[in-house]
Amino acid sequence: MTQSCVALFHGDDLRVEQALALREQVLRAENPDIERIVRFADDLNPAELRIELQQQALFVQARHFIVRHADAVKRPKDLIEPLCIQYAPSTCVTILAASLSAGSGWIKGLKGVAEITAYPTPNRKDVLPLARQIFADHKLVASPSLIRDVVETSGGDLTALEQEARKLHAYVGGTSEAKRAFDQNAVRSLVFPSGETTIWPLLDRIGERNTHGAMTALHGLREEPVRVMSMIMRHLTRLSMVRALQDEGMNHAEIGKLLGSPAWQIRKLAAQAKRWSVHELTAALGRAIQLDLQVKSGDRRPHDAMLKLVIS
Repeated sequence: MTQSCVALFHGDDLRVEQALALREQVLRAENPDIERIVRFADDLNPAELRIELQQQALFVQARHFIVRHADAVKRPKDLIEPLCIQYAPSTCVTILAASLSAGSGWIKGLKGVAEITAYPTPNRKDVLPLARQIFADHKLVASPSLIRDVVETSGGDLTALEQEARKLHAYVGGTSEAKRAFDQNAVRSLVFPSGETTIWPLLDRIGERNTHGAMTALHGLREEPVRVMSMIMRHLTRLSMVRALQDEGMNHAEIGKLLGSPAWQIRKLAAQAKRWSVHELTAALGRAIQLDLQVKSGDRRPHDAMLKLVIS
């Protein structure tokens, strides 16, 4: 086999699974009848693993052992030992794990033995370009703002985005080879929040001066009222800065460089800021600060202050 006999992929779930799929594709191209054997690291017996890896298969020419959840093993030394022995001919092993530190027993123990590749969880600013690529891979097309809505609804999780892309591709319709366009109705009908509702849709609806949308986004939000108010004040402050810089004649690139924010975020903030004047944003921020002081002095309940801020 031209592939490394042992490989360790760790990090972001989706990217790890993509790396595994690519490795399997290459291995199967070399041996079409290769047997796929899945094991879970936290349920493995080291002695039994050693026997399996050294024993020649009777009915297949090649085997591919996939060891999942390696990060669940707190003391991997006992498992690493059988993984470092000489295997039976045409036997490969791929180990999968969540992100591992450089000092992890897996990294240290397999160094020089395995092909080790890390797939770090992307930063928030990197999620949107990756989401666009996921949708493109599934031949889905939509406006940038709609893709951003799906990203926010999924919580920015790449695995969830992959699942939503598959779902949209299946239900939007069209031929398998044609690009499929989806709209807001499809997102509302098919895309479900990943985990708890995030605060970002609420902030966007406030920035858009969409009171009804803001109240809808607030429903089901599992955040402390004081934190919600703090995030709203931060958002209003950023909108005030963007609006003031727009009035100075700065373009998106200049504003992004000055504020240290990615281009996609500046575009979104700029679109929201255009719905306000600097005076209106300053007044809104003043109301938020006043309500926050009332909460901290005990003159107003946090939940009441949060609702008043969102409605006003």
